[in-house]
Amino acid sequence: MNYCLSPPPAEETERSWALSGVFTRMAIASFMAIMLQRGTTGVVVIIVFFTPTHGLGYRSGGYLLDAVASTVAWFILVLSSVLAYHAVLKPSISSYAFRISTDSYRWLALAINMLGKVVAMLNACWVLSSTVLQFGNVFNTCFCNSSVYGRSVERAYNVLMLNRADREQVQWVWIGGISMSLISAVLFVAFVWFHERRTRWKRLLRRMTVC
Repeated sequence: MNYCLSPPPAEETERSWALSGVFTRMAIASFMAIMLQRGTTGVVVIIVFFTPTHGLGYRSGGYLLDAVASTVAWFILVLSSVLAYHAVLKPSISSYAFRISTDSYRWLALAINMLGKVVAMLNACWVLSSTVLQFGNVFNTCFCNSSVYGRSVERAYNVLMLNRADREQVQWVWIGGISMSLISAVLFVAFVWFHERRTRWKRLLRRMTVC
């Protein structure tokens, strides 16, 4: 029923939003999302980076581009949500920070939201395209395998056969990377599960108190 009622005055909206812990929940949710993303995509970048030939190449650079683009899309969409909140305030309240009108906040939030969605869409297309290119063996060339971008043309080389030291290093890198990704995924799932349980218990206690 609360969604069908008229919105409260701007002063009450601003006060309730500030005191209801929205910024804290945004910070926690952002931290958990970034931790999960860094624990999966970041681990892939590390594994490919330290697999001979060491350095930044097509594969590690592609994963790094995915990580950077997803982080940029997240930041833009969060910023759009903050601006959309300011768009519902009175001009006297919403303009004290940036000295712009409510309509400007509204259009700016809409434009930034569309920009974030475009970045996310292009990033998704890049992930699918890079996956197809890898399975199509397009990256299996002398230029791609020698990590020219990371080592420069003068220092680039191509590994034709791994020696014993390289195998041991790759083995430990893979073990550490897989362990890190599993730990980040387990921590994320555990946090969501405990948070959901905590919310359910709070609602149950609230109902018992009201009754």
